Amino acid sequence: SVACLQDLWDDMFLRLDGPELLRMPLPAAASPENAKVWLGEWAARWKRPGSGLTTPVEVRTTDTGVSILFAPKTSSFVSAREEKEQETGQGKASPKRLRVGQEGGVQILVEAVPTPRIRARRFAYAEEAPLKEMSEKDILRSLQRDLASWTKNMP
Repeated sequence: SVACLQDLWDDMFLRLDGPELLRMPLPAAASPENAKVWLGEWAARWKRPGSGLTTPVEVRTTDTGVSILFAPKTSSFVSAREEKEQETGQGKASPKRLRVGQEGGVQILVEAVPTPRIRARRFAYAEEAPLKEMSEKDILRSLQRDLASWTKNMP
């Protein structure tokens, strides 16, 4: 039917929003509500030192899942060459510091419709912010592994 075809197209175009980085179905035993609770607990681990990410993050729980926002690094290190260039006025102005929520992040959504699933998408990158691909991959790899383990151990 036309409505089913439109729903299929809408779902396919949804992958472009962000863009989408990962899509995984939820097993029948895992309700979207339980998955949201698990996801909130799982995401909190990234805030701790030694989490494995090279980029500091802020984690926010939302109605639809979690947002893992990359935070600006707090290092104020300036190399000797950069310091000399700044003193003589030849160097670039110090780079504009971005705030949390502008350096990008990974938004992980739990959806019940059209089918129960988890989607992860890139979001909140300011135009001049570099992609944090290594951190994104670490988050997604861990999500896949830990979600599989969680659903496998469900009653």
